[in-house]
Amino acid sequence: MDGLVGCATIEGMNEDLLRQHLEMADRQIAEGNKRIAKQKAIIAELKRDGHDIRKAEGLLQTLLDSQALHETHRRTILEQLLANS
Repeated sequence: MDGLVGCATIEGMNEDLLRQHLEMADRQIAEGNKRIAKQKAIIAELKRDGHDIRKAEGLLQTLLDSQALHETHRRTILEQLLANS
């Protein structure tokens, strides 16, 4: 996952770097939301046209799992920012 930083690394970051990572996490979450919406639309279209949707649903689940990781990472960054203030 591009830009995903481990929690141990976050603890040593200064506030400016944490804010940069927070901005990156926000962008990743916004992009993830777009991908998830697009994948849901693809699944609806495939289903409507009578196609097998198992692989498309599998990809959707991967996107949702990735999104959850980005959201957890964002919370970790916010917690560290609060701890530093």
